[in-house]
Amino acid sequence: MVPAVCRCCDRKSGDDAAGTARTGPPSPAVYLLDELVSAMRSMPTDHVDDSAEHLSRRVDHRSPVVKLKALRAIKYICERGDSRFRRAMSRHSGAIRSCVNHTGPPDPLKGDAPHRAVREMASQAVAAVFSDATDRPAAASLSSDSSSSSSS
Repeated sequence: MVPAVCRCCDRKSGDDAAGTARTGPPSPAVYLLDELVSAMRSMPTDHVDDSAEHLSRRVDHRSPVVKLKALRAIKYICERGDSRFRRAMSRHSGAIRSCVNHTGPPDPLKGDAPHRAVREMASQAVAAVFSDATDRPAAASLSSDSSSSSSS
């Protein structure tokens, strides 16, 4: 059997490829998250609400890997995306908040590490959902303007 060749990087796929290894942490797919952020900006509000609802259902999944991926996507989109998504996610924040105290049976190889990662990412996602990121750049520019004008 001949291994398939990846169309994007011309590498052979298989367990030895960096992004498809069966062990270790999942490789971050930042380009996919960037595509989600740009898609959220052009979506109508009801589609943004549906996306938030879908991600909150994925957070309720029993697998810590699925929870972690959904929480990572929520955090990324809230930090870089549209305020409509943060508002929609705040309506579904119960699922995220329940993951702050997530526990589960220890993995035979990794122990409590997957569940600890879910708890840490959940606390970061809650902070991202309820942060007011739209006011921060303006406040930072105002404080730098006032400090430069007071020094002159």
